[in-house]
Amino acid sequence: MSTIATDYATYAASTATPVMREVKKELDRDAFMKLLTTQLQYQDPLKPMEDREFIAQLAQFSSLEQMQQTNQYMQAMVSSMLGTNAAGLVGHTVTAQTPEDAAAFTGRVDAVTFIDGMPQLVIGDRTVSPIYITRIE
Repeated sequence: MSTIATDYATYAASTATPVMREVKKELDRDAFMKLLTTQLQYQDPLKPMEDREFIAQLAQFSSLEQMQQTNQYMQAMVSSMLGTNAAGLVGHTVTAQTPEDAAAFTGRVDAVTFIDGMPQLVIGDRTVSPIYITRIE
């Protein structure tokens, strides 16, 4: 049996065995580099990947990483802006209508809490996002 066939048989056997592990929802830099090294390790030596394919993959990953960072920055800015504006509503009477409500309701904003980094207004026993406020008195 050739070395390639032996390596492939070992690889196939290791991937066929179910392994319990935590699944990541995002592809980070370490996972991407691990994927590239695995591609290199198991590629057919008679048909190696071309350099430009790796460069393209690295460029795509870099672009994706920059978009994720921009998205995180924008979410932090929006949260900060909404939080500042929401804090100014404490003590005010507001009218709100959420998609779950058939009719609008009015109440006094007692506090502001943050859920998943986004401000929520506490109106009586309800928690409402500031985006559903239709009137401020």
